[in-house]
Amino acid sequence: MFYLPGFQKDNFDRFEISRVIKSFLESDGWKVNVSNYGNDRPMNLPIWIYLEEAACELKKQKPDVIIAHSFGGIIARYLIEIKNVSVDKLVMLETPHNGVPMIFMRLLGYPNWPAVRVILKGSPFLSFLNSKFLERGVGSHYYQIGGLYTTLAHQFFDLPGVRKKVFPLVSHSNLHNDPHVLAEISRFLNE
Repeated sequence: MFYLPGFQKDNFDRFEISRVIKSFLESDGWKVNVSNYGNDRPMNLPIWIYLEEAACELKKQKPDVIIAHSFGGIIARYLIEIKNVSVDKLVMLETPHNGVPMIFMRLLGYPNWPAVRVILKGSPFLSFLNSKFLERGVGSHYYQIGGLYTTLAHQFFDLPGVRKKVFPLVSHSNLHNDPHVLAEISRFLNE
């Protein structure tokens, strides 16, 4: 199993932010590798850098399952849908498939970096990715778990035909730590 954390605007410790989900899944019998894309630094570079870093990791590890939080879900979808990385299941935690308005990102304090612009509503990258998704009909092995943001603005997070479950009181940044969300991930993985 491979875990792709979400977008980071500050320096971060990938092991610390993934500690709870990794521990939970490993107690459930999974071997979990945490992606190092972004190298624990603010993600202020173009998305192609992060796509290449994650692609190299996936090529080496060949996981059966990817769990991806937010921006990590965009990375995972691109690698699966465009670069033909093969996985049995993809679990996405509040991935903004349809982009979010710039005002929303500004209110959350995100800078105008190239990687942030990719997840804005109407971005050419997301438009391309979603058109390929609709053409290919992939996604039967996808699962989207949403939280508070999905409750407030589902149109940014919905992907046609993808099963989903929403936990309306769980914050975006706590989805990978919440015990109810973790239990739901386990349930889906064991189907």
